[in-house]
Amino acid sequence: MHRKILPSALLLLLVAITLFFLVAPRLSAIYRDDAGWPRLAAQLGENVPTGQGIQVSMVESLVGNHYGPDPDNMDFSGKSIEFLSGETGVSEHATITGLLFFGNTFSIAPGIETIRVYQTNNWMGGGFLRVTGDERPAVETSRIQNHSWTGGFPDQAMEIEANRRLDYAITRDGFLAVTGMQNVSFLELRGLMSHGYNTLAVGRVNGDHNRGGTRFDEPGRVKPDLVAPEDLGMSNPAPIVSAAAALLLEEADRTPGLENARHHPQVIKSVLMAGAAKAPFPEWQRNDHQPIDEVFGAGRLNVYHSHRILTGGEHAPANDGFVPSSGWHLGDTASGDSAVYFLSLDADQETFTANLTWHRLFDLEGADFQNAEPLVARLELRLFESDGFTLGDEVQISTDPVNNVQHLYIEDLPAGEYALRIDVIDDPTPDGTPYALAWNAIPVPPPPPTFAEWQDKYFTPEEIGEPAISGPQADPAGDGLPNLLVFALAGNPNESNRHRPPSPGMEAVDDEVYLTFTYTRPQEIEGVTYRIDASTDLVSWAEDIGILVDVTIHGNGTVTRTYRDSEPLAGQPKRFLKLTVLGDSSIGE
Repeated sequence: MHRKILPSALLLLLVAITLFFLVAPRLSAIYRDDAGWPRLAAQLGENVPTGQGIQVSMVESLVGNHYGPDPDNMDFSGKSIEFLSGETGVSEHATITGLLFFGNTFSIAPGIETIRVYQTNNWMGGGFLRVTGDERPAVETSRIQNHSWTGGFPDQAMEIEANRRLDYAITRDGFLAVTGMQNVSFLELRGLMSHGYNTLAVGRVNGDHNRGGTRFDEPGRVKPDLVAPEDLGMSNPAPIVSAAAALLLEEADRTPGLENARHHPQVIKSVLMAGAAKAPFPEWQRNDHQPIDEVFGAGRLNVYHSHRILTGGEHAPANDGFVPSSGWHLGDTASGDSAVYFLSLDADQETFTANLTWHRLFDLEGADFQNAEPLVARLELRLFESDGFTLGDEVQISTDPVNNVQHLYIEDLPAGEYALRIDVIDDPTPDGTPYALAWNAIPVPPPPPTFAEWQDKYFTPEEIGEPAISGPQADPAGDGLPNLLVFALAGNPNESNRHRPPSPGMEAVDDEVYLTFTYTRPQEIEGVTYRIDASTDLVSWAEDIGILVDVTIHGNGTVTRTYRDSEPLAGQPKRFLKLTVLGDSSIGE
């Protein structure tokens, strides 16, 4: 490991009130499962991005007069770490943050090799932001800044200036700043550094962090933007999200067509928020004017879905063409304009998410950030039904009047044509504000192909151990349909399936009328045999007489089959058809 110590560049001493949240030294990589990383790794194999080639920075508060990660830690082997704020010993807090951010074992971005480390007060002062100084912030050459600390100044004007300076630097230098939240749910949001517009504020999955919205520079903006799957302390979620961003940036660097994601951090922010999962939080909620949850933001980090969005590619709006079901676009605005993105979804969607974000800009003279005029565009986002590239009924809208994020989330979206529309209500900038739109449609998953997988999906381990509840002949819903039949018809055993039995009909063929039977089943299924039987008296049955006449394959992993009787109705006073479903030994009794 290469260790480099630079002399302190402190031009102005600023005493910020910082808070440290130390975590137990025992770390676990289990968080990767919840973050969607194993699924991504299984899909990409040796091509999974690791953050290789992405230079990063971390800003750390003093712990025992030290701010640096342990350069001799084996997990940092092969890393080059620069200490930008002077000599330092080992900080346990910085070491744990580094392990999750770029560690060879614990991080999802072990390919990060070049790290720059600031001490918080020095970073606030002459080392970077230069708060209250007469110069603009120093230039950041890293692609990501991680902030695993919170704090504040006694003077709110200085907090406003610090957040404005960071927002300015993010836009000017094109880096993503990931900021943590204080892990106390009953306190108001700290002044540093999650009040920014252009930062990505990260909370804890258990919701134990500040809430209540921003207090200045347009109060009431919801923070955090998302949460990360680690709740050992405030310091852990931020580096996990920073590592995910590094992974995405490497993918953008190596993949043609993703150039606009490389140095426009609003793209990575929007991709991460659009990929975030809501399912872990049954209490997650939104409305038209507050489109992300006040506790969990856009949801829990899911790097698999965010990578899917990023590699779905950049797609500009068009009046006569469709964008794919997952993707993004970096556009710009002008007051009164709209941009429309048409989608054609050929299958029912389990969820549909879209996220729009843009930066706060400044009308700035010199370095007077306290008196600078913030330039914040007001954009709104809507989803419509569409037909032939003509907008129809509104499906959902996001019209937050104070935030620079709009977010849509719809469950159980039917197959069909839709349109995302961005409306520019107001843009005070002379040249337009760049925005990043990201969207992700997740199709309804196919039914489990085996009875055991079906049981795993719908029953708890305890219920699986009770054949009277989960066995093939059990009827937990009390609808008269045993589990074997519910499995065979792609049903849910915990709700009524009375609508699933086959539907009868009649069909004329060569002047003869035949009975028909139609049913829907999983397209892929194991251990089950289907048979159409016929009878004239409901006592004696002729087996397997059905003639397949129609097959409709659906986009959700099911197929509808129609069979007709082998004999016409003519000359038969009574005729009955039934569907017989048989399970083999793999299903049991």
